[in-house]
Amino acid sequence: MAYTSVIPVRRLDRAVKYVMNKEKTTAVSLQDALDYASNRDKTEKSCFESSYACTLETAFSDMRQTKERWHKSGGVQGYHLVQSFAAGEVSPELAHQIAKELAARVLGGRYEYVIGTHLNTGHIHSHIVWNSVSCVDGKKYRSNYKSYVTEIRAVSDALCRKYKLSVIDTENSNHVAKPYAEWLAEKNGQPTWRTAIRQDVDEAIQQSLTWRQFLNALERKGYEVRMGRKYPVLRPPAKERFVRFKTLGKRYTPEAIQTRILYPQFNRCFVENLPRVQYGRLHGGKPRRKLTGLRALYYRYLYELGALPRKP
Repeated sequence: MAYTSVIPVRRLDRAVKYVMNKEKTTAVSLQDALDYASNRDKTEKSCFESSYACTLETAFSDMRQTKERWHKSGGVQGYHLVQSFAAGEVSPELAHQIAKELAARVLGGRYEYVIGTHLNTGHIHSHIVWNSVSCVDGKKYRSNYKSYVTEIRAVSDALCRKYKLSVIDTENSNHVAKPYAEWLAEKNGQPTWRTAIRQDVDEAIQQSLTWRQFLNALERKGYEVRMGRKYPVLRPPAKERFVRFKTLGKRYTPEAIQTRILYPQFNRCFVENLPRVQYGRLHGGKPRRKLTGLRALYYRYLYELGALPRKP
């Protein structure tokens, strides 16, 4: 199992050597990131250091020369990727091999980079630092949410499967990258702040027959819901930031919640594809039998409460 994160490096003017504070893991400059990745005290063995299109000793100056050659010295200077493995799951040699294959497949031989695999903590982890400017054509590397999920994380997971390692498989892993700390806490059965939100949403669903009743139930719990946007969000009580519904999981998107309200049987066994109700006229055959008695009264109440769609 490998957890990856990418840190943009913006400041080049601060040529800071490696800071001895173990809690400081975020590089503030390209030089700092390179020093961190190739720090001998953390790698313990020089065989766990690699570079591409540059040398370990002159990586910073090599990358800076590439920027000057293509006249692109501004903006983001480089990127710092951290790939962490579960304790005891991988050897240092294999971790370094995976990091090299990850860099080769993601960067495609177009960017200078250095790799250092660190052994100083309980979790073996590799640092990959690459230049933001391509040494081949001068184009800048573009890092965004889509590139992370579809490229870096997808390749990292594929390499873990290749070497028979476990993969972080979250309920919404195809769309949202769940933080490792949250994934680990939920795996160990420990509650998180998102767990509390899911419990409140589940309770609101059980108390509601319509979407409006669901929103009212959340408001009574102190939530603020905003639906008029591309990604509907809600804000828990005593929280400053909004949370997207879809980040809570597949069962907590607005569409899934509406389905769970209308079809309570899907609360325990939820299917991703929402059930579709098709309407049409019957041509020939026996006429439909009209509902009567208690069944007709039941559907009448559902219609009046808004649980059934209105149609002519």
